[in-house]
Amino acid sequence: MRNPVVEEIKKSPLQIRDCGLADYRQILQLQQLLREKRQQDKIPNTVLIVEHPAVITLGARQSYNKLLAGREVLAHKHIEVVDVRRGGGTTAHNPGQLVFYPIVHLQQFGLGAGGYIRKLETIGAELLEQLDVHSTRR
Repeated sequence: MRNPVVEEIKKSPLQIRDCGLADYRQILQLQQLLREKRQQDKIPNTVLIVEHPAVITLGARQSYNKLLAGREVLAHKHIEVVDVRRGGGTTAHNPGQLVFYPIVHLQQFGLGAGGYIRKLETIGAELLEQLDVHSTRR
């Protein structure tokens, strides 16, 4: 089945940046800079691909932020904890895990944040299906 959003994305210029192994805060600053440039139409839609050293990010939904160890214990184990302005709760990034940060003009595709997230879920589920991995939504 053809996904119309994917088809539209294929027609649009997309810059891929491989950032290698990079500090979470550095990449967060880069995302903010690129977001501003994208909003001003100074750069095309961009995807950052990065691997982070061990880091735990805590989102805006404080009730969902569950650390099983204190910040001091985590720091001793060289695991950084970063409070970030994003939805959701706790997310762990570990070495060996690829992270994709899309910086795209959603309105170009007729999407808002919620629609965009649903489309990403659909694309991910379709990819997993091609790999014979069953997935479900929460």
